[in-house]
Amino acid sequence: MFLISMFFLFAATCLGGWLAFFPAGREVVWGATVGAARRLARRLTGARQD
Repeated sequence: MFLISMFFLFAATCLGGWLAFFPAGREVVWGATVGAARRLARRLTGARQD
């Protein structure tokens, strides 16, 4: 469990550094995050995909 936590901390740090150098990438990351959350919510609730 500790190794998994360290992996996610490392990944978040890398992503934060990348976004600091490429601010335009924030919109891409935000869009991907929101899209993934919507797909997961639809899958968990069994909602139809429009």
